[in-house]
Amino acid sequence: MARGAKMDNGSKTKTTSKQSTSKQSSSKKVPYTTKQQVLLFGATGRMGLEITELLKKHRTLRLGAAVTLTEITAFDEEHMAILKNTPKALTAVLQGADIIIDFSSPAGTASLFKSFADVKDKVVLIGTTGLPEKLQSEIRAAAKHGGHKILMAGNTSFGVSTLAKLAVIAAKNLAAIGFDIEITETHHHLKADSPSGTAIFFAEMMQRTIPDSKIIFNGSGKRVPGSIGIHSIRGGGVIGDHDIRFISESEEICLSHRALNRSLFAKGALNLVAEIALTLKPGTARALRDYILE
Repeated sequence: MARGAKMDNGSKTKTTSKQSTSKQSSSKKVPYTTKQQVLLFGATGRMGLEITELLKKHRTLRLGAAVTLTEITAFDEEHMAILKNTPKALTAVLQGADIIIDFSSPAGTASLFKSFADVKDKVVLIGTTGLPEKLQSEIRAAAKHGGHKILMAGNTSFGVSTLAKLAVIAAKNLAAIGFDIEITETHHHLKADSPSGTAIFFAEMMQRTIPDSKIIFNGSGKRVPGSIGIHSIRGGGVIGDHDIRFISESEEICLSHRALNRSLFAKGALNLVAEIALTLKPGTARALRDYILE
């Protein structure tokens, strides 16, 4: 259960015991009580489930609370408590966590930060995509008020971050000598948003290096000079493919990223929280594009 969390909130709770089945050697096992506690918001989504599985075997992190919009499940070494997600209950588990990871929705992220007023000094990773500017401003204000270290990262893949750095270098050099830039992204047929947040992320990163450029979604007809095009394809079970194409009249350079399984994003998320805990200053919130360029 999240350290320091108080559950006296008027909600009904259900407490059960859980037995450890770990057969890990005691000489290598990190004591349960010394592991940092993670509050996972959006715990029943695809990414939430992936992260939950990784935390079961993690050497330095453990799941302290799994949260959805309606329910909170809090854990300690031997027990589990289930309670209704109320602002008071959510604040209690937030206060007891060391790290907060959010993979929910813009509405979910907004509801999460409504409970941050009395929460201090947390490491926060927001993996939710499509955050409106107003909400991003509120997150920055919350970071400053509470002394938090917050990273807003719509894609937590190490490979995507590396590709973004390469794309910025390529765009800076190639756009100046007449290369056109086009991004194609392909995802499974159930993905609701289009274009993908990652494609927009790539385009915005490159746009910063190209004066007077503009981003055009699914353009047709004659190409607009100086534009960065984004095209979306939806089909099958594709997890996520991105191609950044630099095209001139005589040659083409293509930078690509293929997601082979979703666990790469979960692993990347846990790596990122460790990184931002060391690199971000308290009281700051950064978008991934700014964090990469710093």
